[in-house]
Amino acid sequence: MPDATGALTPHEAALASNNAYYTLQGWSAFKAAKESGAAKVKPVPGMESASVMKKEITGTGKASFGKSNIQLNTGVAFTATTGVNTSSGFGYVAEFSHQGQSHVIVSTRGTRIEMGPADMVTDLYATPSNRFMDAGLVHRGFYRTFKSFKATLDDAEIVQTLNQADHIHCCGHSLGGAIANLNAYYLRSRYNKSTYLYTFGAPRVGTYVGLPAALERSLGKQNIYRISHHMDPITMIPCFPFLHVLGDDKDDHCINLPSPAKMPTLANHNMDRYTQEMADAGTWDGVIALKHLPSFEDRMLKNAWESTGDSFLRKGGKLVGSGIVWVLMKVLKGLLKLLGGVVLAVVATPLDLIARLLYFGVRELGKLGARVLKWLQDVAELFKMKITSAADVTSTILRNLLERFGQVVRQAAIDAIEAAAPIGAGFAMAHGMAFGNMFVG
Repeated sequence: MPDATGALTPHEAALASNNAYYTLQGWSAFKAAKESGAAKVKPVPGMESASVMKKEITGTGKASFGKSNIQLNTGVAFTATTGVNTSSGFGYVAEFSHQGQSHVIVSTRGTRIEMGPADMVTDLYATPSNRFMDAGLVHRGFYRTFKSFKATLDDAEIVQTLNQADHIHCCGHSLGGAIANLNAYYLRSRYNKSTYLYTFGAPRVGTYVGLPAALERSLGKQNIYRISHHMDPITMIPCFPFLHVLGDDKDDHCINLPSPAKMPTLANHNMDRYTQEMADAGTWDGVIALKHLPSFEDRMLKNAWESTGDSFLRKGGKLVGSGIVWVLMKVLKGLLKLLGGVVLAVVATPLDLIARLLYFGVRELGKLGARVLKWLQDVAELFKMKITSAADVTSTILRNLLERFGQVVRQAAIDAIEAAAPIGAGFAMAHGMAFGNMFVG
């Protein structure tokens, strides 16, 4: 049950983020077939049946609250339209009581490539083109998802539940984590209740001048738990000017965990893995104790470089493997070092750095030394571009390099995360559905 501060335990937060997927029609059958080695079954557009949701969310399912001490009182599941006009189960709002206080959980899921291209959004680098409340510009796709989904949060029955709540918990994995950021800020602003945010493997949502800092001020850093595997590619995009809430390793609740795999693969984005780790850790202090201490960039590059070496870079003269992206990051790493600690705290990858240089102007390139110039020449050569001197490193060259490098990153993310496509975000329009007789009142 929630700890003394009112926060969910790590396992409870992970279960809530994980079991939101079971509102998707066929997800339970898909998971069961995958685990048993039976004939392949895929989820399909639609809402799961009430009986299956009851089992998987509150009953005996592997990610259900039956694995914790939470017993839900009331709640509603809802559908959403994601990707290309594909309607399916998307999450739920649920209430439970603990020590005389009311807790409300709002949980949302990520999109799933298993449903086919209709639920897949390929543009991983959407522009920050919509203003979210008073928190600045945010990711276009995430905003559209929230805007349509907001009708569910404003439903009269849910409003009554939220008005009576003592604590609100916003949970999500992947795309669901991105939406949870927006849910948390909106609900805290509207209800002024104790509000918590828990995300697992979530992408960036807001820009450096807006939502991240606004969320930290509004909720309080102590009420935000951002968990990620340090080689989970989804957490690395979109690039600057997007930033994570709690984007600095120095924040205790910015919890980058050791990755199951040394390269960016599905294993590092798998919510089942996150759930098991949270259960094993037991408490938030236990989870925080697992944090990596070195910088994000150093961890990622050290693992990628040591596990691949130089030999895998080319095959028949062509670049191969999604790991090439992370090796290219090593080539550009020196640029991060040149720009100092403040920039290092908010820029996670060299792709971000290139975008930052374009954003603030190429005057900072005057700091380039001979070694860094050689790194830039090497990476440009991979894309058949020619840089002969520092004078060649103009905004035009950087834009070209960013676009070509971005294409490789986009493809690598698709290759590495074969079973998830959470970045572009869908367009959600929701309506409620009770979980049979599971929710009362």
